[in-house]
Amino acid sequence: MGNGRYIRVRWNIAPETISLVILGIIWVYARKGSHLPSLKNRIFQECLTVTFAAMLSNILSTFMLCGYIPVPVWVTWAITTIYFILTPLMGLVYYLYAVSVLYEERPQLYRMILLGGIPGAVYTLLVLSNFFTKCLFDITANQGYEQGSLIFITYLIFYGYCAGCIVIAVRNRRYIDRHIYHILATFPVLAVIVIFFQQMYPNIILSGTAATCALLIIYLHLQNRQISLDYLTNVPNRQELLNMLDLLLRRYPDKDFTLLVVSIRDFRQINNVCGQHGGDAFLKQVCAFLCSAGPKENVYRYSGDEFALLFINDRGERVRQCVLDIEARMKQPWQNQDYQFKLPVVMGVIRRSEYVKTLEEAVSYIEYAVSQAKTGRYSVETRQFLYAEQIWTDLLL
Repeated sequence: MGNGRYIRVRWNIAPETISLVILGIIWVYARKGSHLPSLKNRIFQECLTVTFAAMLSNILSTFMLCGYIPVPVWVTWAITTIYFILTPLMGLVYYLYAVSVLYEERPQLYRMILLGGIPGAVYTLLVLSNFFTKCLFDITANQGYEQGSLIFITYLIFYGYCAGCIVIAVRNRRYIDRHIYHILATFPVLAVIVIFFQQMYPNIILSGTAATCALLIIYLHLQNRQISLDYLTNVPNRQELLNMLDLLLRRYPDKDFTLLVVSIRDFRQINNVCGQHGGDAFLKQVCAFLCSAGPKENVYRYSGDEFALLFINDRGERVRQCVLDIEARMKQPWQNQDYQFKLPVVMGVIRRSEYVKTLEEAVSYIEYAVSQAKTGRYSVETRQFLYAEQIWTDLLL
């Protein structure tokens, strides 16, 4: 990276192109993953967006500089400027992801975010001023692309953010799971190694490869939707529901929610008659119906023969209509190959109130509502309510 050195090499963008395809696949699957509105999930989506934009602008800039795409110089300059802004900022979003994992529930969160944003903001101003100073790069019609005297800052910013990820992971290793610590401390090291290799061999573009490797590690070990998905019905599992309730109770005190738990009665008999495979087929049918009758994105498999439907900021007519739709459908037989059964269910409903303040309390009332509904003491027709320790719970049979 010498001063005033004109770049006349033909860049190899094959690794970057392949990495862009892999990143697109990760992005598609990640968007189908956990729907928890947590800071960690939101920032991971930002990591994917920034990385994808950086890689795409890098590929376009390379094609333009090599003459494969004949465009005016100012277009090449604009795309290259976008690339210079986004590439080091990939390090920023990775740093913010590590911060969201380590500090989301701690008072230092916003201070860490602010401190991390300062170098990125200063560097962005430097890139924007490059049109006048030519300190990072210059592009002309005759000479092509020329590196500036401060090009090393681009790498320095990225290295700095990766080092920041490692430092905060090491400092907080006593407060987090060992597995999470190893991931947060490993993915920046891998990214640094790949970027350093690119510095040694500048004709091979690997910045996107480094980013994709880092995001792949994060996705497989920390963001993989299979962790929160029920393998049979392909809807979120019990743990994902508990995570959502915990988030609503702790972070969103003003959001109302209603939780409807649907429990199939005597489902073991169906397994005895149809076998495990036949019983699973009926469960898939019931789950598909509940997704169509209730909030599709918030239907959970709560246990083997129980499903939970979570209504957020909707305590009125939609919940009642959903209950009526379920009742009507369950009066009809369900067909699977040569088997036909009616599937009687009981339903328990709990709603957020001033008394439900912790996840443990919410789980207790869920279990209590379903168990009381199974006793048969409460009927849909009378719409009776049960007060338990000053927490009111609708019990529906």
